Amino acid sequence: METIKQKLSYNRKRGIPAAIIDGYHLYLHHFAALLLRTWPLLLCYSLLTGFIGYYALIKLSPTIQTAHQLPAIKELWPFIAAYCGYFIIVLLMMATVVKAMQEHRATNTITSGQWYGSIGIVQVPLVFKVIWRCLRRFWRYIAIVLVVMIITALLTVVFESSGIYLGIAFNLANESAANGNEAVMPENIGLITFATFTVCGFFQALIHTSALFPFYYAYKR
Repeated sequence: METIKQKLSYNRKRGIPAAIIDGYHLYLHHFAALLLRTWPLLLCYSLLTGFIGYYALIKLSPTIQTAHQLPAIKELWPFIAAYCGYFIIVLLMMATVVKAMQEHRATNTITSGQWYGSIGIVQVPLVFKVIWRCLRRFWRYIAIVLVVMIITALLTVVFESSGIYLGIAFNLANESAANGNEAVMPENIGLITFATFTVCGFFQALIHTSALFPFYYAYKR
């Protein structure tokens, strides 16, 4: 009987459905090891998501809704700086996943290792190389892109519904207050918003990380 290692071997020939299924299977099979490798990046990603959600809803949204214009640059720079940090963390997460994939390709397994030795700083240029190759062969990967996007979107809606509902409720409360009605949001809404989006950010990071694995097998095709 075929073992899991043999089934998930990089050198095995696969069609598009098998590449998608085995990619997610590989992620789940080595979930604990990947979590130990990436937890500092996951933590930073989660906290940045919490801050961006907090700043967008609590600081920027009321100004936009009442003044009907974007805030001044001095009010936007923390938001812009957070998104720059966001980009760096996402790039490092992708590089760390690529490093784990390189290990699997060579040894047919992914070990946990120490997080400070597992973050793929050296692999950052390789991330851009992989992205460029995928863009050049866009039509070759289009089926996998569409399926992975649908799966990612569905998982995102399920695991981030609390943040979505909070944002809707907050905006409705702001509109109500702007019309002269009494505010209905709790006093500690800032803390609730930060905590909610931080938790949502953690699940978002896991979901987006898992979306890379089907392309690991597809990249070989």
